[in-house]
Amino acid sequence: SGEVLQIVPRVLSITGGKGRFTDIRGTGFIEGFSTVTFGPEQVVDGGPFTTDGIDVRDWDTSNDRLDVTVPLAGTLPYEVVTEGGSSGRATDVEGLDSDSGTGTPKIAEDASANVSQSVTITGQDYVDGVTKVTLEAMTGGGTPFITTLDPDSVDPGGASLTFTVPPEARTGIATIMSGGSGKVLQIVPRVLSITGGKGRFTDIRGTGFTEGFSTVTFGPSEVVDGGPFTTDGIDVRDWDTSNDRLDVTVPLAGTLPYEVVTEGGSSGRATDVEGLDSDSGTGTPKIAEDASANVGQSVTITGQGYVDGVTKVTLEAMTGGGTPYITTIDPDSVDPGGASLIFTVPPEARTGIATIMSGGSGEVLQIVPRVLSITGGKGRFTDIRGTGFIEGFSTVTFGPEQVVDGGPFTTDGIDVRDWDTSNDRLDVTVPLAGTLPYRVVTEGGSSGLLTDLTVVTGTATLGTPADAGKASANVNQIVNLTGQGFVENETKVALEAMTGGGIPFIITVDPISVDPGGTSLTFAVPTAARAGPISLLDGGAGITLQIVPTISSVSSATPGQFSDTRGTGFIEGFITVRFGAIDVVDGGPFTTDGVDVRDWTTENDRADATVPTGGAAPVVIITEGGTSNAVSP
Repeated sequence: SGEVLQIVPRVLSITGGKGRFTDIRGTGFIEGFSTVTFGPEQVVDGGPFTTDGIDVRDWDTSNDRLDVTVPLAGTLPYEVVTEGGSSGRATDVEGLDSDSGTGTPKIAEDASANVSQSVTITGQDYVDGVTKVTLEAMTGGGTPFITTLDPDSVDPGGASLTFTVPPEARTGIATIMSGGSGKVLQIVPRVLSITGGKGRFTDIRGTGFTEGFSTVTFGPSEVVDGGPFTTDGIDVRDWDTSNDRLDVTVPLAGTLPYEVVTEGGSSGRATDVEGLDSDSGTGTPKIAEDASANVGQSVTITGQGYVDGVTKVTLEAMTGGGTPYITTIDPDSVDPGGASLIFTVPPEARTGIATIMSGGSGEVLQIVPRVLSITGGKGRFTDIRGTGFIEGFSTVTFGPEQVVDGGPFTTDGIDVRDWDTSNDRLDVTVPLAGTLPYRVVTEGGSSGLLTDLTVVTGTATLGTPADAGKASANVNQIVNLTGQGFVENETKVALEAMTGGGIPFIITVDPISVDPGGTSLTFAVPTAARAGPISLLDGGAGITLQIVPTISSVSSATPGQFSDTRGTGFIEGFITVRFGAIDVVDGGPFTTDGVDVRDWTTENDRADATVPTGGAAPVVIITEGGTSNAVSP
């Protein structure tokens, strides 16, 4: 007599994966009498042949290897079934406890995790040192396989274990080796760095990327991986570890956030950025309702889940050479509750969506340009320094004139350059008819406010202005400006000016006083000033101030004699000396064209001319700003 003894199979290792030839090692496999189930799929051994679906082989010992091709729709657990039973138990995995630390799982009800996160499996009979975890996985080249790992810990009672998600893991059933049941574990991708930008080849680093099953969204645009190739839209690569690099070309219309989407979910969350609080300190944003800031200004982002030392801010950026890219910065501070953070706008930032790294939402932040200095003037090559200039996307207005940047080249109208920092210099030739204010206009808005200067108050003490209805002053006279936003030690006044050699330029002066309320200031007219619109240096409005010349002495009014006239407000190329009723008109910026203005004791304080036939006293000087007092030798 005897009793039935059922030889129950056991699975000890799996080499392969879905859609692939797979080598299963273990014990109790029976050639011609084995079936392997792969979740909902199965392969049945058709007989004692190597080509009948399953081939059981003697490898290290008898019946310890089973070769099979896994169906494309096959999933874990891989369970071997023979006459003696099945390798797994229905109670092997009863639960999976994990919620991804970042990102959004595809199915909220199912367990999810990021790579390197701890996950707990509950079930029965887990044994420390024996029980192993199996997960679906993918190589960077797009080859599916099963990865096996040791638990980090096993409950002494055998009812639970914890493991760390490895970088090769992909979304699928998580189970134990030789298990008969499992639960879905969604591997949620995470973005850790971005090198590149719109219209460019871009390298995204992170975790949980899956070759052939990844999509990247760039705001309203997306790129879908066409398969396991390097030229099908997206190429996932093993770089520092498995599946940690994703190469893609960003569409020209692409914007932040850059969100990676896989079978497991998406790298961001809709609640990552809920608000952006900032109004630019200077200038005029393009859209008043949207957040705006100048370079160097603090901006507050509100949202959820911000972690000090972990969360980073990402912004659209541009090099001085016109290459778009994504810049990443650490916050200055993070709210302990994780609901807000503060960051400082870097000099490379451009207008666009502001978000967090691995974020799923963002808000527009307009980077408003600012003018800090002007070296040059009308008809001349001019160097404007400031912040927020964007190569290829900048226009400069010069009163009624403008110059538009034609693209990312040095010879297309405007050249933005990295000088002391990023995007802080703009080179342009000012049109001959250009006047103050010099306003820089970008995607983010314009430097200056149209209401920053509303009234210029001044009346020349000596002489007669060319237009009695407009403000006038003599050199060194005090003039009052009315407007808004004037700040002591920051606000500067810009005036048209001329050298004694006839070279136009912009001169900048500090106010003498600024009203505490910021609505008025006073300044003294500098010796180089000429008649024309005046503005704030970073201003958006200009109002004419006539610089009326004055005469302090004349050396001669005798016809044929050289005459040296001293005073203020003389303008080379734009001056007439009247001897009685006869005029000598300056023909241009030369020393032999009728009148030669010179810098003697100070700027523009001497005018040399030869007294014409018929000339007599008294002598007056006439410029664009008006007519001087009359003086005789």
